[in-house]
Amino acid sequence: MEWVSGIILIICLIWSWKVLNWLWLKPKKLEKLLREQGLKGNPYRLLVGDMKEYFKMEKEAKSKSMNLSDDITPRVSPYYNQSVRIHGMCTVFDKIYEYMLRNVINTHFSTHSL
Repeated sequence: MEWVSGIILIICLIWSWKVLNWLWLKPKKLEKLLREQGLKGNPYRLLVGDMKEYFKMEKEAKSKSMNLSDDITPRVSPYYNQSVRIHGMCTVFDKIYEYMLRNVINTHFSTHSL
């Protein structure tokens, strides 16, 4: 019976290590690698990240009235707008958009003849 409890303990330790690695170690390692490449951003926060700030900014932006001559960027995407103001244009958002745009262009030109 002692060996069963030992196996259960080992399984629990392995599972705990995997969860710790998934929730904390890998994101922090990725954050470090991105910062070494020059990408700026907010530090990693366990599970929720920046979602509180994101929803708060969205709610505030939608609650304010807007003139037709106003810049729509803060209204449409307040989180992105603030991120660009704080960290500059070289953010993860830009890298993701660049990657998506490149894939769309490559897919379009590889499937359609000119």
